Amino acid sequence: SGESGDSSNSPKRKIQTPVPIDVRKSATRIIEQVALALHAAHGVGVIHRDVKPGNIMITKDDQPIVLDFGLAGDLHDESAGLTQTGDIFGTPAYMAPEQLNAAAGQVNPRTDVYALGVTLYEAIAGKRPFVEPTREALYRAIAEDDAPTLRQIDGQVHGDLSLIVETAMQKNPDKRYNTAGAMAEDLRRFRIRLPILAR
Repeated sequence: SGESGDSSNSPKRKIQTPVPIDVRKSATRIIEQVALALHAAHGVGVIHRDVKPGNIMITKDDQPIVLDFGLAGDLHDESAGLTQTGDIFGTPAYMAPEQLNAAAGQVNPRTDVYALGVTLYEAIAGKRPFVEPTREALYRAIAEDDAPTLRQIDGQVHGDLSLIVETAMQKNPDKRYNTAGAMAEDLRRFRIRLPILAR
């Protein structure tokens, strides 16, 4: 450590190290597969509500498994209480704006799409889109602020990949991908170098 020989009191600047290209490619492929898995869950009426890196396990053969459906809600069962009690469920940094409102009926598959977007953003940028000192400030930033785009963080990020993440993370659910499957399709198209549909 060089701290013992540093007599200045000025704080040291933390350098943001770019995420390696091969890591970005791997993360993009993994999120594509996770999106397909969530699309299947949504198809039978289940919303995860807590999609985040910690709930995605990678097997020895490099396949992702979505874990912890403990906060999942049933789209087809009103008695299941999708935030009907006024409680907020999920991990704040990955929650969509509508999830923070705890309004009945607002949480839907596009809520998971938002969390997928945040997860992919973090994997590519090396940091979360919103980082605040308090939960209240974080909620306000998620609801009101625009995160820097991936292209703004690193100009080497492909514009289509940046747009995929921006589309998934739109604050208005109606402007996001309609389904997790649609997001997976754009990630597939990006991976094989076809024009993405978000354009």
